[in-house]
Amino acid sequence: MLTLDPRHRVVEGDLRIDPSGRIDALLSRGRTGRPGEEEHDLAGRIVLPGLVQSHVHLCQTLFRGMAERRSLFDWLRDRIWPLEAAHDPRTIRASVRLGILELLTGGTTAVLDMGTTRHLDAILETCEEMGIRARSGNAIMDEGEGVPESLVRPASESLAETEGLLRRYPAAPESRVGVCVAPRFVPTVSNAAWDGLARFARERNLVIHTHACETTDEVAFTAEKTGRKTFAYLRDIGAASPRLVAAHGVRVDDAELGILAESAAGIVHCPGSNAKLGSGTADVVRFRRAGVPVGIGTDAAACNNRLCGFEELRRAAHAASALHGPEAVDPASVLDLAGRAGARLLGLEERIGSLEPGKEADLVVLDPRLGAGLWSGGGDPHAAVLYGA
Repeated sequence: MLTLDPRHRVVEGDLRIDPSGRIDALLSRGRTGRPGEEEHDLAGRIVLPGLVQSHVHLCQTLFRGMAERRSLFDWLRDRIWPLEAAHDPRTIRASVRLGILELLTGGTTAVLDMGTTRHLDAILETCEEMGIRARSGNAIMDEGEGVPESLVRPASESLAETEGLLRRYPAAPESRVGVCVAPRFVPTVSNAAWDGLARFARERNLVIHTHACETTDEVAFTAEKTGRKTFAYLRDIGAASPRLVAAHGVRVDDAELGILAESAAGIVHCPGSNAKLGSGTADVVRFRRAGVPVGIGTDAAACNNRLCGFEELRRAAHAASALHGPEAVDPASVLDLAGRAGARLLGLEERIGSLEPGKEADLVVLDPRLGAGLWSGGGDPHAAVLYGA
């Protein structure tokens, strides 16, 4: 077992799960079960916590292969926003169901999702039906150049819908499916909307899930619109806090890194989509050295094409090695981007992200016999999983 606990322990033995679905104990090899217990023989397998992806767009799964060879703003304006505008509850459900199927069969058991501007109820209901652990929110967009008219929606209307759904899908740690607040990014959200949603999230202790500093064009647009750099603006508007989860962070300078560290806001590394859209590479080693929480996300099938968390972790390790040299890459710490670090961004670090007594038994089982790339005999098993799973 790769526990991904704070000591990154590797345990050879048994895992006992209580009837409520929580981990009861990690037992040394050779211990016998209790009478009446159901047993699963996983000899020779590798057990680790289910992966946590802290940035996905389930509503975009149906758009796979439909927005190729474009940089971010062209990708959004030419293809993604018009496609999102065409969604109805039926197509949303199909897209979310397909995305979750890919995530679960690839070892991801928890996600932080951003929807389109409507149909959040359909997303949450489908997450509930499919069994994944999730937080999701409407993509708030109340202005923006090139945004289809049907996607523009007053933030107050979106927040009112969130308030109604909060009763059914509370964001409390014990809730498997819950809501978050999801302003798309500074270019499509007005000052008044940011002010209101930041207050709304603060009063209800909700995660704010957004995009930030993904491209040089976005950074320049934000500076022109607000007169400030992105995270300085989010700090001044009241959105920068431990509840803020910002996807990408490719273009973060030293001053903004200081704001991130001071506010304890989190960054989600999406190396696959950032590379494909030509946005660049976020420097995760630099973030972590500054004490900034970092998670991992495949982003969307429309910009990554695959939703495989293991592949994304491997990309993250390769990117860090390319920037800082292989000695800067600790395999266990990279896996932790989809473990405790990712769980912390969802506000679930006490519930998931590691194999420890009292935590939910969201588990992944890997069979080394089924893939030539995954070999756990000798060496560091964390590295075997990171580079070969």
